[in-house]
Amino acid sequence: LKNCLSKNGFSKIVLDETHECKEIFSCWKSNKKITQQSIVLDRYSRNTLNKYIYDSSLLMKNLKDKIQNIDYKFILWGVGTHTATLFSMANLKMDNIVVFVDSNQNYHNKNLSGKTIISPLELEKYPDYPILISSKNAQRDIQNYIKEKGLPNKIFTLYEV
Repeated sequence: LKNCLSKNGFSKIVLDETHECKEIFSCWKSNKKITQQSIVLDRYSRNTLNKYIYDSSLLMKNLKDKIQNIDYKFILWGVGTHTATLFSMANLKMDNIVVFVDSNQNYHNKNLSGKTIISPLELEKYPDYPILISSKNAQRDIQNYIKEKGLPNKIFTLYEV
């Protein structure tokens, strides 16, 4: 990142890479002129990125293995980027999805590939279908919501949290 931005006329104000490259916080300012700076070899980032790529491929394989075994109708909770990734990389099949659920009211009553997106408040209309949670960060909160509402649906998760 530093090499790329420096090469294109930006100077670093803040660059925080203390999160093992899972997150990078940075702030840069434009110098309005491109300078000829030499590129500095960054061995640390290369190794960290390679590890991230390797870990991500293992995670995707694990998700694919879990999803390939789904041969029944279910409710999918979540319509964000996580779900888009499952469709594109983990072969999630639309045919098995009865309805989508999302907490974001901007999605309610809209369609995703011909399936309706409902509010969590409407889940009581679908007591016979298991719910697959398609969110890593909100998985526990979603599980707690389903239990607190006393919904009878079986819950399937993709992550150990």
